[in-house]
Amino acid sequence: FSPSHAETETRLYHNIIEVTSTHCTSNGGVFSSLLIFWKFALVAAGCYFSYVTRNLSSKLVESKRMFAAINQIACVSVLTGLVMFAGVNMHVKVMFLALGVVICVVGSTMLVMLPKILHKGDV
Repeated sequence: FSPSHAETETRLYHNIIEVTSTHCTSNGGVFSSLLIFWKFALVAAGCYFSYVTRNLSSKLVESKRMFAAINQIACVSVLTGLVMFAGVNMHVKVMFLALGVVICVVGSTMLVMLPKILHKGDV
């Protein structure tokens, strides 16, 4: 390992085993910024496409549920992002991130699939 910001740490666990770990740090946020921009672009594109398809015929009524699901994901992502950039400790950040992912996944799945399950016999 020879990066410019490599840090090596040795810890003794339970007075039995000694573990040496090396990790790298970086002061640049270019990759993180690009990743956040890419995620924002995907959510914005989803919101745009769901908005454009909102007035389709009743045969494609699922597009309205998709619109609601994508907007729910966008709102939860913004709220989670605000907590991520706030000055709170890491445990709170991880908890809010996990909670945001669970709400997005379960909420969007329920918004799209629950009406199909409830109206299964109305075909």
